[in-house]
Parts: sequence; structure tokens; C-alpha cells
Amino acid sequence: MQPLPHLYNVSAHTSANGPLNVSSKGLTNIEVAPPAEFGGPGNIWSPETIFMSALSSCYLLSFKAVSRASKLDWISIKCESIGTLDTIDGNTHFTQVVNKVTLEINDQSSPEKALTLLKKAEHICLISKSVNAKMLLESKIIVL
Repeated sequence: MQPLPHLYNVSAHTSANGPLNVSSKGLTNIEVAPPAEFGGPGNIWSPETIFMSALSSCYLLSFKAVSRASKLDWISIKCESIGTLDTIDGNTHFTQVVNKVTLEINDQSSPEKALTLLKKAEHICLISKSVNAKMLLESKIIVL
């Protein structure tokens, strides 16, 4: 890892009647629009869905790091992140995020150790730690 602080540079561009495009050096550009709930088309990534994907992705990358360090043998993991956007005291923001995680491990792995690492990943995820929404973890461990 490079020494901190890290800087992340993203640029967004649009015209009065055109699509909004987000870019960052070395990455594929993405088109962004309001979600259907705000009158957008509903078939293009929105700031809200990008935000939720950042939470889900960071959680999974955090789990990969802690499971590697702890030598947990696992097969696959899926994280479905569900965010609640609501208005409280006149301010609209994400109030809660539920990460629904399904982890498949082999029969030689410990479900107790796996659960501990799922919780640890939630604790170290830097995106989750950067928001003030209530974070909830629902985990399911499948032993194959």
C-alpha cells in the first residue's frame, strides 16, 4: 500500500441537454443519470447506485483482505447492499444500509471463524466508516 494520504480524482461533465459522464484517469468512463425515483430513466447508473456499489464493493474487498490474513479457506461471497434514502428533519440522506452477505465455505473451514471475519470486514470497510448511515449486516454462511 502507498503511504497516506491518498488522493482520488474524478471528473464529471454534462451539457444542458446531454448525458452526464464521469471519468477518472485510466478508467472506463461511465454515464450517470438520476434514478427512476427522481425522474431519471432507471436504466443508467445513478449517484445513489454508485454509492451503494462502493459500499458493497468495499465490504467484499475488506473481507478478501481479512480472510487472506486469517487464512480462511472460502469459495465465494456475495453482498447485496440495500440503502434507505429518507428525509429526516428536512434533510434527505441515506439513513440505513443493510449488507446481505452470503458466504460459501468448504467443510474444512470454521463457520465461527468465517462469521468473525465477516464482522471484521464490516468494521474495517473504509467506505462504510465514512458515512453516517446506520450499517447493518445480515450474514448467511453455507458449508459445502
